[in-house]
Amino acid sequence: MRKISIICNPAAGRQKASLLQEYLSSFRGEYTFLKTEYPSHAMELAAQAAQSEVDCVVAMGGDGTIYEVVNGLMKSGAERLPSMGVIPSGTANVFALEHRLPLTLQEAWNAVEEGRTRLIDLIEVKESFATGEDKERIRYIIQLAGAGFDAESLKLLNFGLKKKIGKLAYWVAAFQALLKKRPSLVCEWEGRRVSCDCALIGNGRYYGGRHVLFPNAKTDDGLLDVTFFPKINPFTAFQLFLKFCSGANLCLKENYTFQTQQVNLQGENCSFQLEGDLAGNLPVSFRVAPQRLPVIVSARPGKGERKTG
Repeated sequence: MRKISIICNPAAGRQKASLLQEYLSSFRGEYTFLKTEYPSHAMELAAQAAQSEVDCVVAMGGDGTIYEVVNGLMKSGAERLPSMGVIPSGTANVFALEHRLPLTLQEAWNAVEEGRTRLIDLIEVKESFATGEDKERIRYIIQLAGAGFDAESLKLLNFGLKKKIGKLAYWVAAFQALLKKRPSLVCEWEGRRVSCDCALIGNGRYYGGRHVLFPNAKTDDGLLDVTFFPKINPFTAFQLFLKFCSGANLCLKENYTFQTQQVNLQGENCSFQLEGDLAGNLPVSFRVAPQRLPVIVSARPGKGERKTG
């Protein structure tokens, strides 16, 4: 009988959490239902679950909750990582869209019960500090990071407005960021170097929902996908807005995107974000961690997929 830990962010779908608890009353497996109470709590709960040798840890929430669960699993020190399931209840649900996970509660839980998994890459994020006791910090992301204009926009995001109008609040913040001076940003990879206003690193095709930004990305190919924008100005923003509305590829030119195993970002007073949350200032490096985490998928098993439990 499979042991499952469900980690729920009540702020990202309170009604869904109540419905799931009611639905699980008929579930025959062994499960624990854990609600997060403060920032990074999901990380602690996921680490504890992995150490207690559960078969599956389910992240119920948005991409931020998934980020915390992933880091908890990776930092748990467990000899065998449990698989990670997802019940989406966030704003963008980029991870769920990327892996074709169902968005309805019952179908998402059915996928968890079925237990079909595949190994996917993670992105290792490394920061170095000149002073302090912790001179190096390593975190993991599963989907997306960004620096420059992308992160500067997040600083201006009004969360009250986000609750009222959803994704449109990001466009309001982006417009405000256009009016401000942008810090310099440099990408370095494989002996190459480019200056730009914005750089995004992905482990999947999508950005901000079902909008393609990394056209060549695969989540298990052992490569990072990087898309950059040399200049962000009103004309560029208008182009992106039209592409966003029409569902077109957001990458402006073919040579503005590349694949690599590691990329370094540098810039003075330049912020970066991880999975849609501000994470600090540059410099920072990103390196692929190939096929590190088993995740539950909803499709029939194909190449690299297996049934657990």
